[in-house]
This record gives sequence, structure tokens and C-alpha cells, in this order.
Amino acid sequence: MNYTKINTSKPGRYALVLSAKNGKDYDERTVFITVKQEKNKTSSTQKEPVPNTEEATPETAEASKKPTQSPPVQQEEPATEKPSELQTQDEQAAVETVPNERKHNEALHNETPNHKVIHNEPETTETTAPTQKIQPNQLSFHGHSLPYQNAGQGSGQGIIDSGAVIATWGGNPVQSGNDNQNTHFIGHNPGIFAPLLTLSGGDSIIVTDSGNIVTTYIVQGIIQVDDSGRDIHSGQDYWDQITSTSGGERITLQTCLSETHNLIVFAQA
Repeated sequence: MNYTKINTSKPGRYALVLSAKNGKDYDERTVFITVKQEKNKTSSTQKEPVPNTEEATPETAEASKKPTQSPPVQQEEPATEKPSELQTQDEQAAVETVPNERKHNEALHNETPNHKVIHNEPETTETTAPTQKIQPNQLSFHGHSLPYQNAGQGSGQGIIDSGAVIATWGGNPVQSGNDNQNTHFIGHNPGIFAPLLTLSGGDSIIVTDSGNIVTTYIVQGIIQVDDSGRDIHSGQDYWDQITSTSGGERITLQTCLSETHNLIVFAQA
């Protein structure tokens, strides 16, 4: 019997020729053989069934028709870092605070007229300068209120030497705002009459008499004289203007600058 060789490692359909000689007779037959391709292995744990050359049973034939299903492959999600791994506690607190502040601001803008936010303006209090209390026998200027006594040339010097008080000396010894005369006041510096040095031309001096009648006098001139009433610069004699009652409704104020010099202030109503 002769037959052709078949390469079984290569899939395909092959014809196998069988020939035999029996005596004088010669017999030749051709048989077709199919070589199937072997399936790849899916995993190390699963093996594909080896083709069985034996005749398949109905059960195995039915099973071979069903497609084999491999288990679904789960795709791993890309790893993401949690906020707690990227942010410090202070940063997380800031992230949580900002939305809360935003909600608060939105709530203020979305308020209805019935829920308005009222901003209380600070109350402004007007401050007024304290008014000077008017009292009898008092001179007031630049916030100073200075008491005086009606005395005259006989006792005026003794009164100012005995206490913190001003006294009348020349002119009309009794101050009056409606006698149309001059009254001459004296006082110590340093002492009660020291504020006299702050006066200048145009300043106001308010004087009340014993009857609490108020008269306002305006400073007209300021000079410096010696003890005899002469101007220390020009030598002009101001004694009569200082001590006389003439010249209309006016006052003359005098205080010491030194042992020989005196400050004289003339004021007219």
C-alpha cells in the first residue's frame, strides 16, 4: 500500500491517496483529511479543549456551538489624590470659609425690603462752648472771668495786695455802664491780672457793674508807661487819660510788667 505524505502541522485540507496491488488487480482510493488550526491559550489557568478525533456526541457538539465568554476585565480608575492629601488643614479651612462668606454676601444683596440691613450712623454730638456765667462786679475776656471791687485811690492798692482780686483806683471809683465816664482798674501780674497780657486791639471785654448791668468794651490801644504815666518809648504823658473820668463810656486796665514799667489797655464802649 502506498500513500502520500501529509504535513499535519499546517492547517488545511489534504488528499490522501491510497493505492494497493493484489495480484494483477490494482486498487487506488483517495481520502480527504482536514487539519484544523489549534486555538491560542487565553490564560495560564484555562486550557482550550484539544480537538478530539473521535466522533463527537450530540452533547459535545451542542456545547461547541456556544461561544466561550471570558470574564470582563475591570479597568482601574486613575488614582486621584484626595483634598486632604493635597491641602493642609489651614487651606481646607480657607476653602470651607470662602463659600460661607459668599453665601452671606449673596444673602445681603438678595434681601427683601422687609429685611433691610440698617447701618446705624454714629451719633454726632454738637459741642458748644460753655457760656460764661454773668455775675456782678466781673470782667470777662478770652475765657477768663475776673472779680473786682469798687475801691478808689484811697484803698485800691491795699485791696489788690490782700487777695486775688481786682480793684478800681482812678476815674470814677464805682464802675457803671451808663455813666459815660472812665473807670480805672488795677491788678497784679503775676497774679489775677496776668491774662491782661493776652489782649490785643479789637478784642472784647465784658464788664458787669453792681446792678448786674452788662457793658461790652472794645480794646482801642495798648501802651507801656512808667510809674508817672509817661510812655516808656515816646515819653508822652498819659496820666490824665489813665486816671481822669473824661472821654465817654470807657475803661482803663493797668498791671505791672516790672517794678517801674506798667501795661495800660484802653477800651471804649
